[in-house]
Amino acid sequence: MKPTNVVYNTVMNAWAKGSKRDGARRAEEILHQMQQLYKTGRDGDMKPTRVSFNMVLDALSKSGDKDAPKRAEECLQQLQDFYELDGDANLKPDTISYTSVLSVWATSSLPDAAWRAESILEHMQHLYEDGNEEVRPNVISFSAVINAWSQSREPYAAERAEAILDRMQSLYEGGDELLKPNAICYNAVIKAWGRNSQKNSAEQAERVFRRMTELYETTADEELRPNRVTYNSLMNCYARSSDPSALSKAESILNKMQTSESKRDQPDTISYTTFLNVLAKSRDVNKATRAWQIVQDMEEINRKGNHYVKPNTVTYDTVLRACAFSNGKDVKAKRAALRVALETLTHLRDKASAEDSSLHATSYTYSTLFLACSNLTGGKEYARLIHQLFQYCCDDGVLHDSALQTLQRTCPPAMLANLLGSSFEADGDISKVKVSQLPSSWSRNAVKKSPDMKSERNRRGRGQTNEWDRIRRWRFKRDQTPRQR
Repeated sequence: MKPTNVVYNTVMNAWAKGSKRDGARRAEEILHQMQQLYKTGRDGDMKPTRVSFNMVLDALSKSGDKDAPKRAEECLQQLQDFYELDGDANLKPDTISYTSVLSVWATSSLPDAAWRAESILEHMQHLYEDGNEEVRPNVISFSAVINAWSQSREPYAAERAEAILDRMQSLYEGGDELLKPNAICYNAVIKAWGRNSQKNSAEQAERVFRRMTELYETTADEELRPNRVTYNSLMNCYARSSDPSALSKAESILNKMQTSESKRDQPDTISYTTFLNVLAKSRDVNKATRAWQIVQDMEEINRKGNHYVKPNTVTYDTVLRACAFSNGKDVKAKRAALRVALETLTHLRDKASAEDSSLHATSYTYSTLFLACSNLTGGKEYARLIHQLFQYCCDDGVLHDSALQTLQRTCPPAMLANLLGSSFEADGDISKVKVSQLPSSWSRNAVKKSPDMKSERNRRGRGQTNEWDRIRRWRFKRDQTPRQR
């Protein structure tokens, strides 16, 4: 049987949608083979189509490769050049082509990613206004740019994200039905404000949330209904806020989620962990014991069959952070915080060995514990606990420079020298010792970065995929049907 472009597209699609890390590159290689076979005249049936290029662009948008944006733009340019040379309407770049490139930039960590995404959207808009109906921007195109700004570290990123949303709303009200803003757009803007360093960022996020809620209540449009992602993003804004009422506001949101009859609104692991983060940064005297009770409640919810709520390493580390900063004048609260910290570590280590291999104490866990001991104890008790915790840390093989630096800041030099023993060549300044000078077994399981909310989102269980990933998959499932392939 002679292979055709349909066969090649099928294989390319398998690579594009597979889980292999090199899937995008393999898809690119197949496309290149098709181009070469067609251009050299060896096989006229191997002519790539726009769908062939769009599948490669889709693969690049999910690859996570640092150079994916450059490769995506090159792929789009190849499609444009091929169309201009051949004149076949089936090769003309369309909205999917351009939006796929926007998706690549939206997930890129390059510093100018958001600006580049916005400039491509502007180009699409100009082409459409000049009469090219094939590249008419839609809600997904605009959402990709808003998402790019929500990921950006630029100080004005939130303003740019909201400006894109405002532009969508204006164009929709002007008659463009394809640009009706939805919850995903609003959630991305709220997220952008949550990453903003301005003092009033939480208030700005609240303003966007109110706008979203009012629109939903006015229109009864389910696509505008606030959901779990909305509430999680808003609570995250409070976690970064210095507003004295941040805790009560976050608690109000969590209570609303807990009492919701809709499963799409009910809290998940991220919801509870984000609330714990707000609690840990608050001035609540009893925050350590409250945090521990929330973790126990999460475990009970999980035992009853809700697999979307399960404490993870980040959750336990957040409880420890609440303990570490329970260092006010209330002696009773400080003793309670110390008990919670030690119980949390025991609980985490027991679960790691008995139930779940994904649960384990990290370098960040011990770094926070070292700080908690420094803030909550003193004298012989401090010396005893530090020795025990340091031994656990080394036994678990997670000693990292961050944990060692915490000890160097808080532990008396003589005590630190005693902890390290004769395991390194002293150079006269123990505060400059690095983990690399210590036995490798102490750091055999350490990772360069401690777990955070972003990495936890990437690790969480089935059914809890990122909202932006869901809509991207929906788009390609809808627009690239078997008939087109």
